[in-house]
Amino acid sequence: MAEIKNTFLKSTLNKDLDDRLIPNGEYRDARNIAVGKSEDSDVGALENVIGNKKAANLKPYADSFDIIGYYADDANNRIITFVTNYTDSYLDGHSKYASIANEGRAAAGEELFNCHICVFNKNSNSY
Repeated sequence: MAEIKNTFLKSTLNKDLDDRLIPNGEYRDARNIAVGKSEDSDVGALENVIGNKKAANLKPYADSFDIIGYYADDANNRIITFVTNYTDSYLDGHSKYASIANEGRAAAGEELFNCHICVFNKNSNSY
């Protein structure tokens, strides 16, 4: 099988064509980049994006909790996560809510289901 080599001189991102049809100098995928949105002459220029790093060792919830959603609040430099330790055991997924399930668990002396909204401050690296 022939080996495909690309030199990225044109730096064009082309997601329309099949991988086998992309001309030399164009590419199909890019990671850790952002396209500049300025109104100067460098509009559309690619910028390197800083990679991931471990944010905090301590989280405000136990390992039994799952993140069920998040929101990146870039204006305030924070990440908001929605976590719960509740799993719906019904097939349709809508028959029993955590508050109703907790009534039976409390009577039986079991751990209650919880839902939390956690706010992580990227400036102070803390919740």
